[in-house]
Amino acid sequence: EYNDNSDVFGKNYVFVGDMGITLYQYLEVVFFNKSLKDIYQIGDLYQTVLDGKWTLDEMIRLSKLVVENTNTTVSDEDRLYGTLSNEHAIRAFASSLGFDYARLNGIVNQREMHATPPQLMDDTYEKLLAWQMSDAVRYTASAGTDAEALNPLFANDKSLFYIQTLGEAEYLAANMNSGYGVLPYPKLDDSDSTQYHSTTRDSISGCMVASSAQDLEMVGTITEAMCKFAHEYITTEYYEQRLKFRYFDDHQTKAMLDMIRENLTFEFTQIFGDVIGRPYDSFSAVANSNAKSPESETLNYYWRTNLPTWKSGIKEMYEKFAKLGR
Repeated sequence: EYNDNSDVFGKNYVFVGDMGITLYQYLEVVFFNKSLKDIYQIGDLYQTVLDGKWTLDEMIRLSKLVVENTNTTVSDEDRLYGTLSNEHAIRAFASSLGFDYARLNGIVNQREMHATPPQLMDDTYEKLLAWQMSDAVRYTASAGTDAEALNPLFANDKSLFYIQTLGEAEYLAANMNSGYGVLPYPKLDDSDSTQYHSTTRDSISGCMVASSAQDLEMVGTITEAMCKFAHEYITTEYYEQRLKFRYFDDHQTKAMLDMIRENLTFEFTQIFGDVIGRPYDSFSAVANSNAKSPESETLNYYWRTNLPTWKSGIKEMYEKFAKLGR
């Protein structure tokens, strides 16, 4: 899906992959606390995923289950959460739930923004937002993943779920006494037609070739060599050995990691976000506003307010790519 969504006039001008370790470090995943899972008599979450039943509704239900009979007015050190979340975490739900901010106009072979959020996207986001703003979730509206604040809470058994980047498994392995596992993001519903989708936070390393490069054959040779080196020292050393065997202790998690990696996707506005006005930030921007001032903004309002900027950004991007002529 990355090649399709990064396509510009039949060409791909930027690529990602094993060449950059951030592809793995910044994968968005759902960690879960095995001790709390057992205490609350929650079934086999790995099997739930494999059965196609790991949905947004199921994650919300389990998250709320944990806090049904707990005191939610005490400090972080003394209370329990269903889920720990952050702005990058909620942003990635757009990809995991299969939503697109822009559609392909087949007549001109260019992407264009939807005039308003698609109805299913808007309705689902309202459910997502209500959950993220509830007592069941510790949502941090600060920029970034806020791992420095959230890691200790999860490591000290203060939450059933922790939506975070995969690289934080290194911290958990060193600081968490309870067992933990990892799951993909939930899918939209449990129908056979929906699939699990994974993505990363939107600041991973990518690679482009300068338009001034003359010896394209040599560029290809060097790129292939870099990919080969990266596969040996990043995929093998970091992903296959550290992540799978040092940071996790059960074979089911290893299967989950492979599923997450194989279902990795990037939405068009995520790939080109910085140059088109960052529409992919919409989920987190609205959540941050509501975290600071409840019910202060809706996705529809934010979308309509920023649509002119996004449309202008996409138009300018295509114009610049057209001038490359290669």
